[in-house]
Amino acid sequence: MPLNGLPNLVKSSERPEAAAMAVPELSLSSPAIDAPYMAAPSADSSAVTDARAQSQQQSGQRKARRCWLPELHRRFVAALQHLGGPQVATPKQIREMMKVDGLTNDEVKSHLQVCSY
Repeated sequence: MPLNGLPNLVKSSERPEAAAMAVPELSLSSPAIDAPYMAAPSADSSAVTDARAQSQQQSGQRKARRCWLPELHRRFVAALQHLGGPQVATPKQIREMMKVDGLTNDEVKSHLQVCSY
């Protein structure tokens, strides 16, 4: 007996049209996906490949990240205070005053930002 105008729901095994509505077997792969993509080489493709290879080489040669040990940070703070604070001092002046071999202006600039001076 239908409820409030809704059709009577019956199990699919009891419905004769259920056998006629069989779903064909599905597959996750399709011929378009399985076939390898073969694009015609263009003038830009070699430039892109060269740029990609160069960036991979550079990432392999990336410098190790600077670890700011407490002693290095003390030198940084002392140099910063001696030069008159973060508004006056430049990364180059701070680096020169710290007298640390291998320290770069970019590393000092980054440390200024990290310390929120």
